[in-house]
Amino acid sequence: MNLDEPDSVSYYRQECFALLEKLGQQNAYYFANYASELIEAGKYGDARPWLMKAIELEPMANEYVMLGISAHQEGDTLQARKDWEHALTFDDARFSVKAYRYLAELYTERGDYQTALTLRQFADSVEEASNKQNWTEQMADIQRKHDKAVLEQKATSLIN
Repeated sequence: MNLDEPDSVSYYRQECFALLEKLGQQNAYYFANYASELIEAGKYGDARPWLMKAIELEPMANEYVMLGISAHQEGDTLQARKDWEHALTFDDARFSVKAYRYLAELYTERGDYQTALTLRQFADSVEEASNKQNWTEQMADIQRKHDKAVLEQKATSLIN
């Protein structure tokens, strides 16, 4: 699909974004999603300005991960490293895992296998901790629902 053709969805989306920008109705989520589509289509350089707009409105780790992908695919490994390292400054385990993994790949490409291994271990430990936290939260939620159901049953039996 050619994203620049007037009959493509992306073409009309880009036109809508331009209109929204003129009207002052900007949304970081839409810009980041459009940039993601551009990256998937291999238009890395075209994605960068949309990611920057999203970051101006609401900086998030995901946008920095995508900026790193874009820079890396265009051959700018220094900028890719900076972008992925910046993604790690956010408190978002999902994208920290991705950033660590991309950094590990970058260091593997450079032949720095020790750093790559360390980064991959960080990614795995962050992912494991995040999964454990999610599991604990799910168990706590189930326990609360159970406790509520038991209390409601006891209250109903006392009323009857």
